[in-house]
Amino acid sequence: MNLLIVDDQLSVISGLKNNIHFKDLGFDEVLSATSADEAMKVLSEKPVEVMLTDIEMPGKNGLQLNEEVQKEYPDVLRIVLTSHAVFSYAKESVRLGCFDYIVQPAPITEIEEALRKAVDHVNLIYNNRRMNEYGELFNSHRSEFLQNSILKLYSENEQEFTEGIEMLNSSGYSIQPETITQMILLDVFSYSQSLPVHPQQREIMASLDKALKMLIPEKIGAEYLVSMTADRKFLVLIFCIDPEAIDINERFLLALHNILKMDIQDEGIAVYVTMPFPFNTMREVNKAVRYHVQFNVAHTPDIFLVRETQQIRNFNLELPDYLNRWNMMLSSGQFNLLRRDILSCIDKIRVSDHQYMNLCDLHQQLTQLFFRYFYEKNINIMGLFNEDYTYQDCMSSFSSIEEFQRTVQFLLSATDTAPPASRDSDYVEKAKNYIAENSSQILTVRDVSDYVHLNPEYFTRLFKKETGLNIKNYITDCKIAAAKDLLLHTAEPVSMIALDLGYSNFSHFTQMFRKAEGLTPSEFRAKASDYQ
Repeated sequence: MNLLIVDDQLSVISGLKNNIHFKDLGFDEVLSATSADEAMKVLSEKPVEVMLTDIEMPGKNGLQLNEEVQKEYPDVLRIVLTSHAVFSYAKESVRLGCFDYIVQPAPITEIEEALRKAVDHVNLIYNNRRMNEYGELFNSHRSEFLQNSILKLYSENEQEFTEGIEMLNSSGYSIQPETITQMILLDVFSYSQSLPVHPQQREIMASLDKALKMLIPEKIGAEYLVSMTADRKFLVLIFCIDPEAIDINERFLLALHNILKMDIQDEGIAVYVTMPFPFNTMREVNKAVRYHVQFNVAHTPDIFLVRETQQIRNFNLELPDYLNRWNMMLSSGQFNLLRRDILSCIDKIRVSDHQYMNLCDLHQQLTQLFFRYFYEKNINIMGLFNEDYTYQDCMSSFSSIEEFQRTVQFLLSATDTAPPASRDSDYVEKAKNYIAENSSQILTVRDVSDYVHLNPEYFTRLFKKETGLNIKNYITDCKIAAAKDLLLHTAEPVSMIALDLGYSNFSHFTQMFRKAEGLTPSEFRAKASDYQ
């Protein structure tokens, strides 16, 4: 799969190429162009599945390029990138059928996520085309053909569930609501977590198919299908009219586990298997499987028999005693000792009966402990995070012991390196300077709050408290002041002044000015000249 990046700034292209892991996302080649015409030339010479393009370019802009590509290369999936959060741009992008719209500056992780969704979408379209073109090859491509059917089987909507069964029946499977079924969920940790080195999807699918053909004799009349789930795990459904025909015993599972480990050269595999169940209870069974997957926070490679969900007990460690001790260590600066003590507690969770609930409890208490410490030290908590480790990474790390250990290391490092937070007045002054220096941009409250690293709601209240002004009104007032200065001291046409201030819609600029001054820009200039 090939990607084309279009931007008139070589530094932007270079930055994207150096920071995005294109190979891991599934791209074989990353092409580039610095203009719309050059992009069309590249498209005429090489196959391109995804195009990532800037909007603001000299000559033909990104929207004009999108219109041309839509007409001449309709199969190219297009993502637009712009530094202006202008609604008309977004509306035009939607009209042109663009896949996504990203406002700069955007973190690399957001761009990667958009590209990952694009790759998945291209693969889905490709698989659907293969289904239409090679229907006779269904048995050798069953996971691709049945993806939509499986998704419907998870739905809480009864009609969609029925449609899923009908799709399976039309694909050659003899399935009724009462058909006895057994579910196996396979988690290859390196693949599901998208680690730098992991087996390919086709390798895992091929190994699964090979193992199942070896282990399920044709004479028993059982059928199976294999598909991939949205979170990159592999689902096997085995069903048969005769309940006695399915014998997924310990020997079967060990053989399956061993074949997979040898074929894909990966020891980190967890296999979750259910007891036989009627097909029409699949949604409830799937929830139970997911429950067990969720609680394997240590990512233990083993075979797990999924039983009925049990009530989870409270944390089985004396957490209050830990917290009191850790608070004293944190306050006295004993960071190395604190690190060892916390990691020792996590090791106890790793071998506890209820890893997930224990880790959730510890995560909540520990983040509160550190955040309270940062607050008391007047440290700007949001300023600690960056693209490499975000606030969301920290707050969602309770789902994995490895991720939680990373959070602990991050928080401990922050106690040494974090600078004190600015005073409230410093934030406001910094915001005012940013607004003044960017009068040519259409700024939102989020733009300004992101610049000073504060939550938008908190920043809005802080700005009102310090200045007595609404932040939105202040931004507009700054625009009006800049416009009045240009009208009084330059001979620039009003339309150019509007563009200088970031307003591509001239009538909107005129309406905004009249609302503030009671005159149109032209009337204001004419009236001012009468007094000179």
